[in-house]
Amino acid sequence: MVFRERIYKPKISKELTMENQNNKRIILIISGAMDAMLGAGALLIYFNVVPFDIGVPRIFIGIIGGILFFSGIAVVTYFLTRTDNG
Repeated sequence: MVFRERIYKPKISKELTMENQNNKRIILIISGAMDAMLGAGALLIYFNVVPFDIGVPRIFIGIIGGILFFSGIAVVTYFLTRTDNG
């Protein structure tokens, strides 16, 4: 005989889920901003505004910096313009 346990699913109020959504939104905005800042720093190194040599070819620094910067800006823009409805 195999006994199956009932899975307990608590009833979650709408306010609690909205609070979780707002927390996720804030965390993603912060992580997008950090990505954009790291990418901006890498691009400053690539364009030799900040004379700093880390021993990696500059083209790799430029590619990684560009990807980080533009994806970070995209994430921040998306979550700042997103409505609370959905």
